[in-house]
Amino acid sequence: MAGAGVQGRVALREGLLGFSKGVLKQTQAHAQDIALKSAFLAENVGKNTIMTTPSSLREGKPDRYWTGAMFNAYTADVHQTGNRITVKWGWVDTKKKYFKTQEYGGFFLGKTITPMHALTNSYVAVKNYLHDEGIK
Repeated sequence: MAGAGVQGRVALREGLLGFSKGVLKQTQAHAQDIALKSAFLAENVGKNTIMTTPSSLREGKPDRYWTGAMFNAYTADVHQTGNRITVKWGWVDTKKKYFKTQEYGGFFLGKTITPMHALTNSYVAVKNYLHDEGIK
């Protein structure tokens, strides 16, 4: 009789551990999916901002697209180390002074550059998406 109780506890423990591992795998897969969708959203919102913010250098120009360098350099990246997932967006790999001037505003060729807020717009979009997914 004593042996049956021990075996019952072992089986329950093994069942709970198996269940926990399954939940962990599902949670990790869900987190990875959300991170990838966040990165995709952030990159698209940033690039849309570049394409829809009127130029401060050329009157009547409806966007900040000139050579394509700033637009093409606006990317997003997802990195995972253990259980930690990091999403970066913006000018992750290529940084140029004029990207910063376009983003935050400043002066160039004697003209005032109004900020375009691509990074902020991406942040707000991702924050809203995460909120909709139940993540604070």
